[in-house]
Amino acid sequence: MKSKLISSEDLYDKLNEVFINAGLCQKESKDMANYFVTVEKMGIRTHGLSTIKTHLNKINSKQYNLKPNFSLEEKLCCLSIGNSDNAIGIISATYFMNYCVKLAKEKGIYIVHTNNSNTYGAAAYYNYLIQKNGLIGITFCNTPAAMAAYGGKLPLFGTNPFSIAIPANKMPPFILDISTSIVAKSKINIARINNQKIPEGWALDIEGNPTTDPISAIKGTILPMAGHKGAGIAMAIDIVAGLLSGAAYQDNVKKFYRDDECSSMNVGQVFIAIDPTKIYGASFFDDMDLYLKKVINQESREEFSLRYPGLDLSRRIDRAEREGVTIDTSLLSL
Repeated sequence: MKSKLISSEDLYDKLNEVFINAGLCQKESKDMANYFVTVEKMGIRTHGLSTIKTHLNKINSKQYNLKPNFSLEEKLCCLSIGNSDNAIGIISATYFMNYCVKLAKEKGIYIVHTNNSNTYGAAAYYNYLIQKNGLIGITFCNTPAAMAAYGGKLPLFGTNPFSIAIPANKMPPFILDISTSIVAKSKINIARINNQKIPEGWALDIEGNPTTDPISAIKGTILPMAGHKGAGIAMAIDIVAGLLSGAAYQDNVKKFYRDDECSSMNVGQVFIAIDPTKIYGASFFDDMDLYLKKVINQESREEFSLRYPGLDLSRRIDRAEREGVTIDTSLLSL
């Protein structure tokens, strides 16, 4: 892989032009460019530019609805269900996330469930934006089946990511972003592309046997994190994000990497925004500083550098803003 260092501003301009030329309006192009630049700065490359050609292919083949009619139905005073109308997942997720933030600032807490959605990429991105508004952000979603029920052989649930971000005052925010599988499926796909083996303990083949072959793993099942605990959390997310949202669930969620249909994946997504000052008071952010400092200031074991979820992510963003983003040059020839 040949890499190149590019400023985040130049990368943003390049991507904005790419999406304008693909037929998106100015606002949608900005949303897409902002997502990809931010995710690359975060260092979440499995959900960044490596996916952009698939998105462009779906735009060109009209698999996405480029003129969606987003609708919201209020179910409770602080909860609505949104229909993404088969839009590009990043665009619909940004729209509903912003709506959630707006209502949370008014009400103190707001929840949006969505259906008829496509993959929204890196969950941490949306919570990163929510916490920049001084709110606690939570998002989770179901995904195409890749993981068996605990003890099973065949995929029934997705790797179903969960993310939460909590802002502080001067300290970098707490940002947790995890899949419920032992590893993100995208990492297995990268091993396949690079003709590499995967570590033992990541996956089973179609017969339920342990495998280090990425192709056998993709045909078989990824293992859950923490055994039955991860499988149970994946199932809970599938129920709340999929079934409860009126979206697809279990193995009915359609795959992102497909080119034979024009219907949405029908992923179920949930966004939650909470104003901590309305619960705790104005001192919340200062007290979060004290909380996070206590975590990293404790005595560490010799081989460890103390950190908390989100600290390295914020450092990567800061470094990228100073020095630029290192990307695969082949991903620039769009």
